[in-house]
Amino acid sequence: MFNSRLGCSSISFRHEDLPAALRTISGLGFEEIDLGALPGVCDHVPYNLDAPAVTAVTA
Repeated sequence: MFNSRLGCSSISFRHEDLPAALRTISGLGFEEIDLGALPGVCDHVPYNLDAPAVTAVTA
């Protein structure tokens, strides 16, 4: 559908939790995803990247 180099930011779907945002973005045909991290706006990437947080983001 899109050029394989075109991506989408999860910030566009900040109203969804990360798994839902990733499903939506993938369902739209994007293969590249930028994970959004804007404090108080989009918390898809936790700021405390301990082992459980890394596992949650990369699952």
